[in-house]
Formats: sequence, C-alpha cells, structure tokens
Amino acid sequence: MRSNAASHPFSAVLFDLDDTLIDSFDARVDALTNAFQGAGIQHLDPKQFFHELRGRQLLDALTELEESEGQDLGLVERYRQAYWNRRPGLISLYSGIRSLLEALREREIKLGVVTQKWRSVELDGRRVGAAEELSELGIADIFSAIVGLEDVTRFKPDPEPVEIALRQLSVAPQEAVMVGDSPADIEAGRAAGCLTCHATWGLPAADRSADLGADIVAETPEAVLRLPFA
Repeated sequence: MRSNAASHPFSAVLFDLDDTLIDSFDARVDALTNAFQGAGIQHLDPKQFFHELRGRQLLDALTELEESEGQDLGLVERYRQAYWNRRPGLISLYSGIRSLLEALREREIKLGVVTQKWRSVELDGRRVGAAEELSELGIADIFSAIVGLEDVTRFKPDPEPVEIALRQLSVAPQEAVMVGDSPADIEAGRAAGCLTCHATWGLPAADRSADLGADIVAETPEAVLRLPFA
C-alpha cells in the first residue's frame, strides 16, 4: 500500500461497488453485448466501452452514443433488462473482501456503499439493485448505508452521494475513507472531504499504475486494514 494518509483514526469506510467490492465485469459486458446486438451496433467493443468510462455514468455514455448515432436505440432499457435478468453466477466478491469487511465490522467501523447503480427498485415485478446484489453475496447486513442512483440528483464525481452516505452514518468527512477504483470515486471522496483510497485489485493490469491523486493506493483489500482506525 502506498499512502499519504494522515495519522488520525478513522471511524467509517465507504466503498464503491463494481470493480471494488464485487466483480461484475462479465455480467456488465454480457448485458452491454446484448444491448448493442439488439440495437444493431456492431462497430463498438463492449469491453472497451466499459474501460473507457473511467467511472462515468453508463446511462450518460449510452445517451451520448445514441446522440452520435442520431436515433433512439433504447440502449439504456436494453442494458438494464439484460443486466438485471442475467443468468446466475456472474457476480462475485473479490478475494479478500469478505474478510476485510468482517474485520472492519469487528472493529466497529461504520460501513457504507456508494454506487452508480440503483439501490433497490422494482423491475418486471421484482426488486433489483445494489442492495439485492449485496444480499445475493451474503454481505448486505454489514452495511449501514447504501446510496444509489435513486437517492441523488448528482452523480459521482460530484460529492453528493458521498455526503448522503456520511449523513446516514452520522460521520464527519475527516473521519471517513472513500474506497474506489475510478477517478469519479476519488474525486467525489476528495470533494466531500474524505480520505481517498484507490483500490486497484479489481482493475486490469494496464490500469493499476494510474495515478488518480488518491491519498492511498491499495493493491489488495487487506491493505485497507493498515489504516489507523478508531
């Protein structure tokens, strides 16, 4: 772990979801492949499309793509339907995440998730969203705050989602760490006044050396435990 962290203790950790806590990349690529095929888009590679987001809202990127194509292709709805109706077994926790979360809970550290996904909404008569994914993976009860798309008016890199999570946890920004894989995560955490941690364990090898200006760079989940917690 590379660190420029202050030495004062922290009492809360906020996590991004995708590519930080859970490996959902194959599920997202499958869903985007389905959306592109259904819309007749053959000139874009779904994997590359995701890599180039760099934490931006997928909804915004798909809307911009439709504008460049000059027609309404229904990409957002196609993607959502494909992703949330995916076949089982396409998402998983990264190695070391469960033990990290359990260790933080044992230390009575407050934990939250700040995601660009829905938190929990109804789709086709059932609940879908980050809360349901956390339940599927057996870690939902560990988190005292989950902030998703329906909870905000502005998305990361704006600090609003982080600020909402901090209020839900009743924690001051200087007492919290924002952990994420993308520039949007780091910018949002910094703007909210939190310590920031660039989590590189879920990134492609070519992206792991990128300097996002985070206070901490953690190559493994276990490295987060080296921070001074209250």
